[in-house]
Amino acid sequence: MWYNVAGTILTSTSLNFFASPFGLLSISNTLHVWSAVQYYGLVGLLLFLAVPSMLKQLKNHRSVVEQHKAARLARMAKRNA
Repeated sequence: MWYNVAGTILTSTSLNFFASPFGLLSISNTLHVWSAVQYYGLVGLLLFLAVPSMLKQLKNHRSVVEQHKAARLARMAKRNA
């Protein structure tokens, strides 16, 4: 549920950020607007591109994820029992 809500919010804000130059039709106005919002779209894009590669570099990332999934399934099974 939270993933869908977060995805919708992030998609909406990033589309608003990257579509604004088409409405403004000027690079100076675009840079002015982007600086007013602290370039959140560009920072978000860089994070979106950087985080997966950083996670792949973690040697034990997959084992941590599997342990988390197993613990979550165990909690769900205990709650449903």
